Formats: sequence, structure tokens, C-alpha cells
Amino acid sequence: MWPVTSAVNSDILQEDFFSTIERSEVKRFFGRLSVEKTMNEIVTTYPSLGSVPEIRQLSGVSGGGPRQAVALKDWSVIATAFEWEQTIPFRRIIAESKPEAVRSKTSQTAAKAMKGMDRTLCVALTASAVGYDGVALFSTAHPESGANQTNTSSTASGVNYVPTAAEWETALNTGVGQMKTAQDDQGTPVNEGVGKFIVLCHPNMEFGLRTAVSPLMSNQAVDSSGATGRYRGLVDVIVSAYCTDTGLTGGTADRAFLFAAPEEADERALALCRLADWQFNTNIGNDNSDDWQKGEGWIRSWAAFAYIPWQWQAAQRLIFT
Repeated sequence: MWPVTSAVNSDILQEDFFSTIERSEVKRFFGRLSVEKTMNEIVTTYPSLGSVPEIRQLSGVSGGGPRQAVALKDWSVIATAFEWEQTIPFRRIIAESKPEAVRSKTSQTAAKAMKGMDRTLCVALTASAVGYDGVALFSTAHPESGANQTNTSSTASGVNYVPTAAEWETALNTGVGQMKTAQDDQGTPVNEGVGKFIVLCHPNMEFGLRTAVSPLMSNQAVDSSGATGRYRGLVDVIVSAYCTDTGLTGGTADRAFLFAAPEEADERALALCRLADWQFNTNIGNDNSDDWQKGEGWIRSWAAFAYIPWQWQAAQRLIFT
């Protein structure tokens, strides 16, 4: 049975919820693939001054002086926070007689909230929301440096969008090449030092990819898979059923996403903008609750956040046809 006071009941469930949040978050991938930003209002504008200029020779060269000021960009990206919630009702007689079941569902609610953070990130990867440069996160027309740049590519694959190891290597060759030549608005390549990567893919694509990037692959020796081993040990694989053309299960699993490893990249592809972190409340055992007096208990979670395009150079979309 529950403790006598509703405050103790609430504290028990709060501890169950937030301890599970903490344990579950380390298992999820949204924290590796996004940078976290704080929101102070429902709609928040994040300014971007673009990149600083490259060094310029001032003396010892014709036309070197005088100094030349280079104006920075005046870009911005807007985030609008949305509310997210979970509400689970319990009949009072069940809540009072099966407290262990309520505690279990509270922990499951927290774990599902963290999985939902992964899901909403995958949806954001497919969205058409524009970034600071005025185009979607994945586009063939990023206008920095005065010319269109691309961070998307297509690779022919086998049946049902299930690439072989060799096809994976072809896709990685294209994606890594485009990532390493991506330039900022001053014409500076921004990913030259990146040597490790993360790939987010659908379960159908997992094992061909793992073969192509396996640390056990012989270096530059074409094996029976058709891969050469050039990516051995350089790619971490994240597998999610949400990695589809909609970001939801049931979408077409025809794409994967290549990211610069967070420890080697200056920025992340997406920003997680939080207006309010996850909160939890319950009326179980609270005799001052009208619902509880009527025989209805509930547990609820709530948060307010949004994912927005942040830095397109940090990611590549790999579509298989």
C-alpha cells in the first residue's frame, strides 16, 4: 500500500520518473546529434553573424595595404517551442491496490519520453524548416560562399533500399567528400580536420553498414563484401526505426544520415531548443484532488522544446535508390 501522506506518494513517483529520465537519457542518441540551446520565450530568435574572414597578407605584396574591413553576415534562425505531454489515467481502486504497477508505469513514462526525444529529432531531420541560410537543413542549394553547396546525395542500392557494404562505401565516399569540402561564407573549408563520423540508419540497413565500417576489415583489401576497409573504425553506427523519410515508423526507409563526430566538429546539425525541461506531477493519494475523490488518478509529464536546423555543414543526407 501507499504511504499515508500524498506528499510522500508524489515524492516516490517523482523519484521514479526523474531517476529513469537520467538513466534513459544516456541510452538515447539525441544528445550526441544536437546542441542544446535555452529558450526564454515561446518564439526565440538566435542571431548568427556568420564566419570571420580568412587571414589576408597586408605587407610585402602588391595591393596588400591598407587594411580592409570585412563585414560579417546578418543571419538568424527562429525557434518556436511546442508542448509535449503524456497523461496516464488509473482507477483509484487499481492505484491503491497495485502501487507497484503505478511506479512501473511512471518509470516507463520517463523512458518513453526520452525515446520521444529521439523520435522528434528524426522528424526534424526530414522537415522543411529553413536554417540561417534560408534553405532546409538538407539541400543542394546552400548559398554560403556565393555558390550553391550540397549536403545530400543519392546512391543506387539493391532491393528495398538495403545497400550492400560496397554500396554503403560508395555512399560514404560521396557524403564524406561533400562534408570535407563544405565551406563557410568566407570560403573556408570547415570540416577538414574531421576524421570520425556517426551514421544514423534504419535497422534494415544496419548490417551492410557494419560490414563496411568494421574495425576488423582489412585496410584497402577488397573482400567478399566488395568494401575496401577504408572506413574501418572511423564510423559509429546508430540504428533507429525512426530513420525514415518521415522520421516515424512506417515511413520509407530509404535514407541514412552522416554526421561529423561531435568531438571533432565545431557545430551540430540540429539545435535542441528547450523552453521547459521534462516535468512530472500526479494526484494519486491526494485527497484534495477532485479527480481522486471521484475515483480517478493520473500521472502526467510535460515539456516544451523544438529542434531547429543549426549547422548544415555538420551533416549529410544519404538517400538510396
